[in-house]
Amino acid sequence: MNTLFLHILTWWYGNQHNESVRRDLTSTFDFARAANVREAAWVTEFADGTMLRLSVRSGPKVKKSQITNKSELRRVANAESVCVDLAPSRNTENYELAALLSNSLQIKAEDVEFVAGGRKEKASGDRTAHIRGIAKHDLMDRLLS
Repeated sequence: MNTLFLHILTWWYGNQHNESVRRDLTSTFDFARAANVREAAWVTEFADGTMLRLSVRSGPKVKKSQITNKSELRRVANAESVCVDLAPSRNTENYELAALLSNSLQIKAEDVEFVAGGRKEKASGDRTAHIRGIAKHDLMDRLLS
């Protein structure tokens, strides 16, 4: 994604072989990406890990467990939560969600813990996950790659 972005911008400015333009564009892209990391509302860093806000949809119409709004999370700094579709399974939703997050983040499933919240939290599909041992920027890089 990063190299494609740079190629498009260098083509746009007509300087495909000018290294100083490439460096300027790279630093501009890194600055914008760093701003999104600081402002992301769906992820919060703590001393022992990171909290992740999730909006979960499950049911018979969902065919595949996946994160559905990756492109929005990349573009919009103030997205409310990570949207997840969970396919029906014999396991509980939280178990399936922990497995999906651990695969996406390349961590152990034991490092994913769900925080208990208000009484309507499970019925609405809104969840908060505590991911132990991973920094905010690492979590965002792994989740959005």
